[in-house]
Amino acid sequence: QYLHDLHTPGSPHYRQFLTPAQFSSQYAPTDQQVASVVAHLRKAGFVNIVVAPNRLLVSASGTAATIKSAFRTTLKRFTHNGRSVYANTDAAQVPNAIGGVVGAVLGLQNVELMHTGAGSRPQGNTSNLTIPAGASAVPHNPTEFSSL
Repeated sequence: QYLHDLHTPGSPHYRQFLTPAQFSSQYAPTDQQVASVVAHLRKAGFVNIVVAPNRLLVSASGTAATIKSAFRTTLKRFTHNGRSVYANTDAAQVPNAIGGVVGAVLGLQNVELMHTGAGSRPQGNTSNLTIPAGASAVPHNPTEFSSL
């Protein structure tokens, strides 16, 4: 409802954007919830545990054995499109105590990798490039990419 009101002229919330602190307080897990996720990862043997400032992402490094223990899944190696890859064979599972906090377990495979929009610079003279009339640059959140 908030998103609808945010973009509806006449709504009291029209263009009343949340600050990062307001967003975190309303939508991010609490410090206690994040601490329980971190404790689970640490107990399972993960290292390099990092919590994003907005508390929406926790990243960590671990071995295949660590992943098996923490998420009750197994990683397998296989060949895909001519390259050696790995992926989990079953859906990752988390304990009930943190199940309501963890939205997804990502990064257990390298079959499909995320890519940046970075590319090489055009070669040659680019001073005569023109931008089509009506073209615009707009920001996008990564969660929107599947619908663009």
